[in-house]
Amino acid sequence: MSGTAGSIAPPVPAPVRGNAVLTALTDVGSRPGVWVDCPLQVTLPEAGTYELDGNLRSYVEGTSPASTYIVGRLFDVTAGVVVPNSETFINQQSVTVSPTSTSIRIGANMSAPLVVDYAVTKPTVLRLQVKFTDGYSTVVGAHMTSDANGRTLLRFRKVA
Repeated sequence: MSGTAGSIAPPVPAPVRGNAVLTALTDVGSRPGVWVDCPLQVTLPEAGTYELDGNLRSYVEGTSPASTYIVGRLFDVTAGVVVPNSETFINQQSVTVSPTSTSIRIGANMSAPLVVDYAVTKPTVLRLQVKFTDGYSTVVGAHMTSDANGRTLLRFRKVA
């Protein structure tokens, strides 16, 4: 038997991790081609390398013909830079009809994953940004959304 009688093992540090959920519908369709800040962010509490992941849910509705899409990315608010390789294709609608057919209404409610590692040297705030692109259609709405049917969320876990 080794060790000193009555010795206590050193405490295991709690894992550094956290998450945030989008709580407000975010309109991205009214500003095509512009990166829009979503009210969804996380704070990495200390220096280190983090695994970042998320689920990004969006909704696009319009009329055909259509070619629209939404892209997301993480923005490092603290450093003022885009998190490298965080761009994620979230949703696309591409519908065409023959010249003799009538216009049809389209809609899509989709989710996409976001996964990236990111190293920081101090506590850092990361925010979700999204951009809507409308190639040719009449868009009724394009939103980032989150509810009991599917969440838009960001998570982080320190790995080094």
